[in-house]
Parts: sequence; C-alpha cells; structure tokens
Amino acid sequence: MKRLLKVAVVYGGRGSEHEVSLASARNVLAALDPKRFRAIPVKIPKRGPFPQVALTKADVIFPIVHGTGGEDGALQGYLETLDKPYVGCGIYASAVCLHKGATKRILRDAGIPVAESFTVRPASNARECVAEAKCLGYPVFVKPCRQGSSIGITKVKRPGELAAALKEAFRWDNLALIERAMPNARELEVAVLGNGPYEIAGPGEIIPTGEFYDYQAKYGGDGSPMQIPARIPERLAETLRTAAWTAAEALEIEGLSRVDFLLDGQTGDWVLNEINTLPGFTDISMYPELWRLAGLPGKKLVTRLIELALERHRQQQNNVTASGT
Repeated sequence: MKRLLKVAVVYGGRGSEHEVSLASARNVLAALDPKRFRAIPVKIPKRGPFPQVALTKADVIFPIVHGTGGEDGALQGYLETLDKPYVGCGIYASAVCLHKGATKRILRDAGIPVAESFTVRPASNARECVAEAKCLGYPVFVKPCRQGSSIGITKVKRPGELAAALKEAFRWDNLALIERAMPNARELEVAVLGNGPYEIAGPGEIIPTGEFYDYQAKYGGDGSPMQIPARIPERLAETLRTAAWTAAEALEIEGLSRVDFLLDGQTGDWVLNEINTLPGFTDISMYPELWRLAGLPGKKLVTRLIELALERHRQQQNNVTASGT
C-alpha cells in the first residue's frame, strides 16, 4: 500500500489576517485528496509559541498564513531552514510582493503600467506630503506599504483628509504608500499557477458594493459579487493575461499568485495594482473560483500546488550548495 504524503497545513498567525487564514485553511484541508495525502493541521496562535515540532514531521508544507509573518518571506525563510518542500512563492517574491512600493518599481522596469505613487514614513515632512499628493491629483489612496486584504487603506478626496489617512496607515506599518486613484475603476483579477512557465486563468471582475474593495467588502457577510469571466473585450483580457505572466516572471513567482488590475471604465486604460502571493482560499475568494471555472476544482488545484512544491524542492536539491556538495 502506497504511503500517504504528510501535508502540514500551516494557518492562523499573529497578523491582522488571522481569521481570513482560518477560513482559507478549512477549504485547503477539505480539498486534500485522502487517497494521496494525510493532513497535519498546524495552527499558529495569535499569541504563544510557534508549533515547530509538527512541521518537522511533514513531507511537504502548505502555508496559508496571509499577510505579515506568513506572506512576507518570514515564514518562507523558516521553512527553507527546515529544508522542506512548501507550497507557494519563495523568500524573495514573498517579501517583494507584500511591499507595494518595491513591487511597483520592479513592474515599472518590466514595462508594466502602475499607478503613480510615493512612499512616506512617520517622520516625513507633512507639508511635502501634501504637496506631492497634490501633484498626483486627488483622489488618492493611502495604504500601509506592507499589508494585505486592503487593511488600513483610506481613499482621500481632499488635502484635509490626508493626515488622518496617514495616521491610520501607520497603525499597521511604519511605511505608507500614497498613490493616484484610478477614475471609474473596475477591479479585474487574473490567477497564475506554476513555477514558470505558467498557466493563467481569468480575468474575473470584482464588483465592490462600497466605494472600493476594502476588507469589509472582501470578507464581511457574503463578500462582493464576482463576474467570471469579466465582461471585457477578449483583446483586453489577453493583454491582462500577458501582463500577469510578465509580472510573474519579473517578480520570480512560484506556485501561485493572484494579479490584480484596475481598469478605467471609460478610457480603457489599466494599471497593475498588486500581486498577492498567497491568495485567499475562502468560500468567496476569486483565485480558487477562477481555477474551478477553468476546469481545475479545489481538490485538483490543491494537489497541483503540492506537486509544484515538490518539483521546486527537487530542483533546489540539484543545485550546488555553498559547501560545494
């Protein structure tokens, strides 16, 4: 009888997306094929010791800790020291993609349109911030630079609102991003799968019930409606799929990612808004739904992600180490 592969599903965490991670983990655990895998649930508490021992017993690790501490390269770095295969992006892509400012700089160099923006620290000159924001043109978004799930984001429509928005952003991070808002914005999302070359699904469209797709819209109640496929011309859809592939290569994406675009509903102009290296697997998440409708439902998707993790680890084992062995 073939031995079942032990899969440690790591979830929870000490960050602001703890509850979202719990919802994602339930679906990942339910999607593990019992004929191939044995699940080892590993919950990271909000407070308390990290459950290290359970990870050493696993054959492969499926981290589903969203945001700070799980999606920023910190957890990935620890898993590298264990020399265990793990699902998703490595240290570099995880750290860079959670840093909105760094992501935009790399995407610009790759020739991908992004919204004009600048970063601000708490000690920055307030008058200069107001002047720079005015140059961008109101409205602007003020965001914590290294947070996910739209946490701490404020849409600022006039200069007098900027100070409060920065105060809110600095509650979550000591670096904030101020960026020009896309007028008449439609939110389109593309799913990326693979270690390169990639498979692409989408785009789908999020239809926010509020002014923008904030945390409450994503996870409160039934979430925001999704339209899959997005009702856009096929030429534009192909352009966005190509841009998602280019961005994934530029940022060294492995395993999975969700690439989010903003489209001006009147002019047709678009920008790449962000790349999520550990997209949600909740009941209302776009990433698994895009793949389900593309013919890769939950169980097959989770199995494919584990196979990609094992494939990458085998390739890493063939690399020459620092000791030359």
